[in-house]
Amino acid sequence: MAKKLFKEELKNQEKDLLVMVGAVALILLVHGISQLITAQTGHHPILAGILSIVVAAGLGVWLWYFSRKKSKTKLTEKRIISKVNALQSKSLQIPLNDIDSCILVETPLAAHWHGSNISFDQEEVVSVNGRNGLSIQTKDGKRYFIGSARPVELAEAVRKAIGTESDNG
Repeated sequence: MAKKLFKEELKNQEKDLLVMVGAVALILLVHGISQLITAQTGHHPILAGILSIVVAAGLGVWLWYFSRKKSKTKLTEKRIISKVNALQSKSLQIPLNDIDSCILVETPLAAHWHGSNISFDQEEVVSVNGRNGLSIQTKDGKRYFIGSARPVELAEAVRKAIGTESDNG
């Protein structure tokens, strides 16, 4: 068994977002039920109530999905392995001898999710915590982004494993 040089397991850490979306879903649900209970004759209050309940249910499904999203990153003496699980799993394994460069990427807290769903230079992204992590380019030109809550530690561990200096490039 290969020696683990770095290991990290992350769950979605955006509790404030989950609380806000949950509150909106709850308000919509209460509004929808009250519209159905107190509906006068006519279709508008009933349609508004049904629409509110459908949107609240959609937000509930999104909350369920978003709260279960998690990732695992492991660095061994031979490779870096990163997996994201939610409804669909995404996994990548990069042999250390294939790594040409690794760049530490840290975004400010205010811009934590800004651009997290954008792939730069055709890179494959494996992250549940926005645009903080490690950008890796392999010798064959492929680019990967591995998200991490401890990006500095991950970058240092990878650089040590591949035998490069600990600068930002």
